[in-house]
Amino acid sequence: IYYHRKSRGVTPATFHESTKVEMYEAKLREALELATQKSAAGRLKALEAICGAFLKRYCPDFIENQQVTTCDVIERALKKGRGAEVEAGARLAVLLALQLSDPENVYKELKTVLVPMLQDKTASATSRASVASSLAGLCFLGGGEMAEVIGTMAQLDAVYSHVLSSQELTAASVSGWSLLLSLQSPGEVSRIADPAIRKLSSLLSSGDVEVRITAGEAIALVLEFAYDYDEEFEPENMTELIETLRQLATDSTKSRSKKDR
Repeated sequence: IYYHRKSRGVTPATFHESTKVEMYEAKLREALELATQKSAAGRLKALEAICGAFLKRYCPDFIENQQVTTCDVIERALKKGRGAEVEAGARLAVLLALQLSDPENVYKELKTVLVPMLQDKTASATSRASVASSLAGLCFLGGGEMAEVIGTMAQLDAVYSHVLSSQELTAASVSGWSLLLSLQSPGEVSRIADPAIRKLSSLLSSGDVEVRITAGEAIALVLEFAYDYDEEFEPENMTELIETLRQLATDSTKSRSKKDR
């Protein structure tokens, strides 16, 4: 048997790898089928299995053939799921986009579901935070034109600017906004630098450490781009900003719990 395989250009190693790929594809098809079952616990388990499979192996050709089915599964999880199922669906959306050479269609299709969910103030903060991260990730990977990116940034800006947004949702929205900001040119960022820094600076007084961290990182990113465009740039209220950051740095060294810092 070994001689026969070798004579046809198939070594034991390549045969083994081929078998692993076939098993992977079969298990993925099975998980996609199970993700549509009636049991919520079963659907969640299947979604997590698909996420794990996408993280384990890069198979763009095979997954492209499963793109429509996978999008249907994600849309169902987002629309009809609750809690962890929504979070798993949102995570899977980005993992699907990472597997595809051109994820623009995935972004366009799922955006129609994600944006209303992001704006739904009756939905749980955790679900909306997952949706914010997913929307930003999909736009980063498949948003296409810069106008689309700026539009999505505006959606995220509207969320973290809302005083009643939860800390978890605020942090996720700022983080997603920063990711998309990185797609812009230094000149474009320079034009919005002052109002952006002003708004982000207000989040530095948040009682949540994650919000303060994401806001500080966003400010640093804006400044980096602005300085890239104009070395002489200085934001409004620079003195106050430096003093706030100095105070936060001092507080972080005091005897306080990690969460409080």
